[in-house]
Amino acid sequence: MKAPGEDQDELARLRAENEVLRKDVEALARSLQEAEGSLGWLLTQKARQLIDFVAPKGSRRRSVVIRGLSSLRPWVQDGFRTTARATVVEARESVHLARLRRRAGPGAEGAPGSVLFVSGSFGAMERYRCATPREQLALAGVRSVLRRGAGAGIVGEAERHDLLVLHRIPFSTAVARIVEAAKRHGAPVLFDVDDLVFDPGLMERIDALQWMEPAEAALFRDSLERYRRTLALCDGAIVPTEPLAEAVRALGMPAWVHRNAPSLDLLELSEAARQKRKSDPSRVVLGYASGSRTHNRDFLEASPALLTLFAENPAVELHLIGYLDLGPEWGPFLPRVKKLEYVPWRRLPTVLATFDVNLAPLEHGNPFCEAKSELKWVEAAAVEVPTIASPTAPYRSAIRHGSDGYLASTSEEWLVALRALAGDAGHRAAVGAAARASLLDRYHPARMGSVLAAILSGVGDRGPRTGAASARTLESGT
Repeated sequence: MKAPGEDQDELARLRAENEVLRKDVEALARSLQEAEGSLGWLLTQKARQLIDFVAPKGSRRRSVVIRGLSSLRPWVQDGFRTTARATVVEARESVHLARLRRRAGPGAEGAPGSVLFVSGSFGAMERYRCATPREQLALAGVRSVLRRGAGAGIVGEAERHDLLVLHRIPFSTAVARIVEAAKRHGAPVLFDVDDLVFDPGLMERIDALQWMEPAEAALFRDSLERYRRTLALCDGAIVPTEPLAEAVRALGMPAWVHRNAPSLDLLELSEAARQKRKSDPSRVVLGYASGSRTHNRDFLEASPALLTLFAENPAVELHLIGYLDLGPEWGPFLPRVKKLEYVPWRRLPTVLATFDVNLAPLEHGNPFCEAKSELKWVEAAAVEVPTIASPTAPYRSAIRHGSDGYLASTSEEWLVALRALAGDAGHRAAVGAAARASLLDRYHPARMGSVLAAILSGVGDRGPRTGAASARTLESGT
C-alpha cells in the first residue's frame, strides 16, 4: 500500500519530467511509457514491503497473500496508467498554452494576469467552458490554470490568481472557503454555467427527469439548489447565451455572455474531415446528434416535416448519433434510418462530415431549451455542413436565415427548409461554405480570446463584492 501523499508526489514528479518535452511533442508518448514503468516499479516495491509485513518469508500465509495481491495487479496498474496518461495530457496542454502565450506576447491592458478555472464538470461541458476558454486566453496573452473539484488545496491556490471562475461547482463549505480566499486576495469570482441549472423552479421542464428514479431526481433537485447557492457567493456569472444571462440578471446579479466556440484542435480535426469528405449524389443524409434521450421532445419539433420529406423523396436518409426513440410513425422509413454509436469528440467531425444537412431542433417554449447554445451549428459549420435549427435566441444570433443556415419554428417552416437543402446540392454547398466562413470570422479562438479578455478586464474593474450581499439578493428573488 502507498503512504498518504505519495500519489501527489508521484504526479509532481511526472509533471517535472514532462517539462523537458516542451521542444518535442512526439516525446510525450515515450514519457508515458517511462511514467508507467516508474509507477510499476513503485507498485512492486510497495507490494513487496506489504507482503513481508503481513506474511513474512517462510510463513504459510505468504503464498495466499501473493496470489491475492496478484489478482489485484491489473486493476491497480490500470489505475496508475490512467493517472499517468492524465498527467501527460495536462503537461501537453500546458506546453500548448505556454507556446500560444509566448506568440501572443503580453496580455491586453487591464486583462487579468492569471485566471483560475475550477471545474465541477467533465466532457463537452468542461471542454467548451474551461479548456477552450483557456486556449482563447492564451491567444490573448493571459495565463490560466485548471483544477477539478473543490478540494482543500484549491483554497491556497485561489489566493495566487487575479480572477476565479467556478464552472458548474455545486455549493459546499469547501467552495465557500475557496471563494472567501479569492475575495480576500481581491480577486473577483465568476460562476460559469452552460445550462439553466440554477433555477429549481424549472425542474418539471427538464426532459431528463422522466428517465430518473425518484431518488436520482431528488439528488438532481439538490444539485440545482447547490448551484444556485454557489452563484450567490459569486460576483456574477459568465454564460454562453443571452437567455442564461437574463436568468442570472433576474436574480439581481451581473452576467456576461461568452459564447461556446471551437478550439484550434477542433478546427484542425474539422478541416481534415472536410478535406476527406466524399459526396454521394444518389442520397441525401440528414443528420442529428442527440447525445442522450433528453432530446426526444426536441426531435418532435422537426419530426412531422421529416416524415413528409421521407414520403416525398426516396433519396433522403436519417443518420442519428446517440440516443433517440423514434415513434411508430417512423416504421415505414426505418430502412432509411441509420443509428450511429456515440463517438468521442475527436471523431465527431468525421461523422458530421458525412451529413448533407445537420438538424438542430429544440422544444419550443421550454426555458431550458431556449437557453441552450448554438453548438450544433458551430460543430457542423466547422465541417462546412448547413444546419436547420429552431429559432432560439442563440441560433438567431448565429444564423443568417437562408444564407449560412436555416431557422424553422413550425412544421411548415421545417419542411420548406428541408426541401430547399435536400433538393439542391449546389445550394447545400453554398450554405455550408457560408456557415464555415461565418464561423471562422466570428468564432475563431483568437477573436474569442480578445472578447474574453475584454470581458474579464471589465469584471476586474468592478472588483469583488461581499458574498453575503449576493446571497441575500438571491434569497429575496430580486
